Amino acid sequence: MCLRTERFAAAGLPLPAVQVYGGDVEHAKPAPDCFSLAAARLGVAPAACLVVEDAPAGVSAAVAAGCTVIGLTTTHAETSLRQAHMCAASLAEVQELLVAGGLWVGL
Repeated sequence: MCLRTERFAAAGLPLPAVQVYGGDVEHAKPAPDCFSLAAARLGVAPAACLVVEDAPAGVSAAVAAGCTVIGLTTTHAETSLRQAHMCAASLAEVQELLVAGGLWVGL
């Protein structure tokens, strides 16, 4: 079992049906390649995707791909994630934003 599988299992989560890894794209973040590829694999336009990112390069990449981005301020200050459409201090706050926006009904 690989580390990725072990971590998801330890958290009690299934592996996502769509996965994109560094080796799947030619250019790494802050290039938009990984988010563009993920949207393509999902069969949706990047504009229909919501990305939660905690690093400036990831926020830049997601915005460049055309995704809506929530900057997660757990590892970087909000000022360094300024390209994000909004910021949240925790994943619980991201969930609250999604529930409040009618995008998630919770688990």
